Amino acid sequence: MSQLLGFLSPIGLGKTFSEAEDDDRMDRIHHTYTVMILILMSVIVSTKQYVGDPIHCWVPGHFTGNHESYANKACWVSNTYYLPIDERIPLEGERREWINYYQWLPMILLTQAALFYIPRLIWQGFNGKIGVRIHNLVEAGRNLHDIESKDKNLRYMVRLIDRYLSHYRDDRQGCCHRFKELARRCNILCGKKYGNFLVVLYLVCKLLFLGNCLGQLFMMDGFLGTDFHFYGFHAMKALIYQEQWPGSNRFPIFTICDYKVRQMGQNIHRNTLQCVLPINFFNDKLYLALWFWFILVTFFTGLNILVWFCRMAIPSDGARYIRRHLKALRRIDMDEKKSVSRFIRQYLKSDGVLIVRLIQLNCSEIVASELTCGLYDYYINKPLALDKRDNESETTEMV
Repeated sequence: MSQLLGFLSPIGLGKTFSEAEDDDRMDRIHHTYTVMILILMSVIVSTKQYVGDPIHCWVPGHFTGNHESYANKACWVSNTYYLPIDERIPLEGERREWINYYQWLPMILLTQAALFYIPRLIWQGFNGKIGVRIHNLVEAGRNLHDIESKDKNLRYMVRLIDRYLSHYRDDRQGCCHRFKELARRCNILCGKKYGNFLVVLYLVCKLLFLGNCLGQLFMMDGFLGTDFHFYGFHAMKALIYQEQWPGSNRFPIFTICDYKVRQMGQNIHRNTLQCVLPINFFNDKLYLALWFWFILVTFFTGLNILVWFCRMAIPSDGARYIRRHLKALRRIDMDEKKSVSRFIRQYLKSDGVLIVRLIQLNCSEIVASELTCGLYDYYINKPLALDKRDNESETTEMV
């Protein structure tokens, strides 16, 4: 992986992929590993197309070397069409199954790579816009092992998170406020002031990853003109029952090419040649591998979304998670039960719990525990006005 990052560094992608993570491993499979796989495949296909000879056509014996070279290039740029060996060559004007995508495969692969990275840009963009860059917190968390700068980095993390959690705090009281608080706990309302903006954004980005992966399976139908979303099933069926390989009409190796040549006067001569596309043998296996990769990524992404939804939608799960970190460093006792409950409900809320979870995933459980204890200490020492507000609204919520 480090060698591939070094290969991508000249075009500015290596640095992007090697930055501190601010999400989970499943997200990185989408926006880092899949993107690099697609870029690498695009480079390989481009090399085979423009360095070697991507097409060879069977030409009549009277063709000279220049004629043969011209025929190969003309057939490459003007598209070919697939024709089973037992069918007659169609007459001029009759329907043909044109194969017009193989020249564009490098660009198609790069477009696919860009689509896999878009949800990542959305997640990072909104992180910066609302003032809490999680990858900065991760970088600081990874430096907590340094004794000299540990306290400084921990204070930085605590204050950055507190600035986000406190900035959008809704201090209004009354029946409407209590109703909104109850609705927020039931995940009916969402937004910055309800403390679940990051949670909703994170789940939306995960859904975008899933939708992109599913969409690309069907998008390939349009590019390749086939039922690509069933490609792997057809391939496995062909292997089991020893049937014709499904790539014969999707990525045909033998094709027919028609091109016209202007001769003396107004005479237009039509040449019909049989051509071989060696590159399609590679393209066939490449997209078969991509099909299996997309299916696996789609399946595990769906499971990943379900797990994260359950974590975020069940308040008691987040409360147990935060208490576990506080108990890990023996920071709380039985006398602090109420203050811990207020700390989770009124201060951290869903966004704070998500931030701690992401810190643990990308740093360590010890770092997450130290951060949680730091946030709790900071919360305990906040102005008494906040505690008064928390006591008044305590009756509207349950952990």
